[in-house]
Amino acid sequence: MAGDFGEILTALFHAASEHPGVVLDPKKWRLKQDRTKPAPGSDVVQMILPQWPAASADDRIICAEVKTKSTSGTSTPIASAIADSEKDSSRRFVKTLNWLKERAIDTGLSTISIEQLDRFIHPVDHPEATREFRAVAVICASLVADELIGVVPPPPSERALIVISVPDLKETYERVFDAALLTAEDVEDVA
Repeated sequence: MAGDFGEILTALFHAASEHPGVVLDPKKWRLKQDRTKPAPGSDVVQMILPQWPAASADDRIICAEVKTKSTSGTSTPIASAIADSEKDSSRRFVKTLNWLKERAIDTGLSTISIEQLDRFIHPVDHPEATREFRAVAVICASLVADELIGVVPPPPSERALIVISVPDLKETYERVFDAALLTAEDVEDVA
């Protein structure tokens, strides 16, 4: 649950950062085939297509690798996010786009279209777009100071490093998921 919450929070952070622009998001966490395992590929993929349906040089795609740490332990979410973001920029990103296209064909994604995915899957057929890679660590506020010790950020030209600090992260995501479950139950009762 912590990882899902980190991905959802990252997607919301990116969308808020782009406001009032529109961010197209396949919401990968909803496409998981097993609720206990992450969806394959890059964690968060979002598109900004300001002149759609026309492709333009202003088009951007954001690819974020997200690591979450809600309790003390030996994990190193910042270093892990940076390392896995490097995998995104070298090979995993393209595989993720193709996986999303397969899901769109199979299930008909409602938040993005096959044409929007193809805009980035076949970049030579369109004006050059900007690819932005981000390493994101979502960390409990009480752990952030220790996690920042010795961190060497990547060159900004390669990827952004974003650290999101959440007070009482474990309790926060548990309350959010409990509230979502209650809301879903209320909707079922009405239907």
